Amino acid sequence: MHVGGGYKWTKRGKYFNFAELGGAVFRTFDFGGDTTWAGLYHFGYLEFLNYYSIDYSAAWNPEETKNDTRTRGGPQTLNLPGVEGNIFVKSDNRKKLVLGVGGNLYESEPSHYRAVRATAEWKPKANVSLSVEPTYERNWTPAQWIDNFEDATATHTYGTRYVFGELNQKTFSAGIRMNWTFTPKLSLQLYGQPLVSSGHYKDYKELARPGSYDFTIYGNSAVANDQVTIDPDGAGPATSFKFDDPNFNFKSLRGNAILRWEYRPGSTIYFVWTQTRTDEETIGNFQLTHSLDRLWKAQADNIFLVKFSYYWNP
Repeated sequence: MHVGGGYKWTKRGKYFNFAELGGAVFRTFDFGGDTTWAGLYHFGYLEFLNYYSIDYSAAWNPEETKNDTRTRGGPQTLNLPGVEGNIFVKSDNRKKLVLGVGGNLYESEPSHYRAVRATAEWKPKANVSLSVEPTYERNWTPAQWIDNFEDATATHTYGTRYVFGELNQKTFSAGIRMNWTFTPKLSLQLYGQPLVSSGHYKDYKELARPGSYDFTIYGNSAVANDQVTIDPDGAGPATSFKFDDPNFNFKSLRGNAILRWEYRPGSTIYFVWTQTRTDEETIGNFQLTHSLDRLWKAQADNIFLVKFSYYWNP
């Protein structure tokens, strides 16, 4: 549930063409009555007299709340207090070249998230537009879930070990788009999105006790043949277990082209071409040039589609 409000200034003033400010208080519960999220939220949008604009928001989660999904079906853990901020600045949207830049962050000690985003749109003619939107993200979390393992000696967590690892993830993506309207009845749209994401894990650990954000780091672990072997208690009675090396370097490319032709009023035919490419490696290093080269050489899946509609007016 949430309750909020805001105010809009719709008349041109001394500093702004348009302004909007607002805020809300929110709280989320599960069916057991536990608070799973809570906080304060504020947003704003300002358009200046030169038609540049700022779009921003901020949120504050001041209290610990319950997380019932982190262990993937196991006991609850805690969400620690955190803050979030977003801002995006954009130039005059009426111009042939429109630029924008912004960023996002989330801080919930000891987790960190950062992202920067830029946009560029070029409109050489009234019927043609080209745009690109690259984004770079950094995500660091000390407790990313890996797997659950049954073990009768894990009495502190009801006979199951909930295994996590410290994750350092880096992601680059870009949305590339072209719109070309040849006539009111004939248009072409092109879109492509390359993505490269790597994640490196270390400091494997298990949940120390239900209802907490406390973890016990394993002192004995080994990696061989793309598998991680864990001995949870050294010389103790617990047996060792294995899981696949969670490090990853994932690449994908999604693209499509759509030619739309309205051959008679209300009747349209679409010619669509879609291509996807993916590639994976069990390494956690972020290597953009290497990853894009492998992605370009990866096998492509192509789909060709024709959609036909006819408007019948008796």
